[in-house]
Amino acid sequence: MHPMPLLWRISVALCLMLALAACRAEAAEVACLTSIAGEPRALVYDPDEPNVRANITLRERTFGGPEGIECPGYVTLRAILRGLNPDIGYAEMQPFCLRYDPGLATYTGVGVGRRSAGLLCRVRGKGLCRHVNGTRDAALAVAGLGTRVMTGMNSSATAAGVSAIADASGAMILSGPASYLSGAFASLGAGALSVITAPATLTAATVTVVVIGGAIYACSD
Repeated sequence: MHPMPLLWRISVALCLMLALAACRAEAAEVACLTSIAGEPRALVYDPDEPNVRANITLRERTFGGPEGIECPGYVTLRAILRGLNPDIGYAEMQPFCLRYDPGLATYTGVGVGRRSAGLLCRVRGKGLCRHVNGTRDAALAVAGLGTRVMTGMNSSATAAGVSAIADASGAMILSGPASYLSGAFASLGAGALSVITAPATLTAATVTVVVIGGAIYACSD
């Protein structure tokens, strides 16, 4: 037998196998609709991805998210956070939760705090978080301030109502009056001062600042 037909058959078989593999890969992805700040948004996710599997509930698998939302909460949370900071990793997403407006059937953004099984913020409110384009040195300085508050080494901050916790995710979370924190951050340098001038905090009376993975997020309360 001439070798060409055999090679041709092998090539065809390989092409079919690659096509089937591609189809299976595409079939593994799920398209869904969510709503962010009142705007419908189409997302795609792999339900077998470990991080998705760990954060999707049976209810979400069956019915989707809250009213008007098809996507699981984690998929929307990841999309919002990556929109704020494309370099954010899975571990760095842990302090954040989804703000959802049932009246408008839309997510309004992300907050910080305890979350439900669907990753909604357990404490209701309108406070939203924004990524601050500070330097890594600024992040270290702010985290250092949090450590001093947490360990009782900054009595003036404690007296002013500033609190700090080290989250299990590795985040340092500070909360307190914006008026006090603006002065405290100013003393840490221009990079840290940018936290208090972020859009999320300009008009806020109380501010929560999250430092994780070398990034800073400012959240209005």
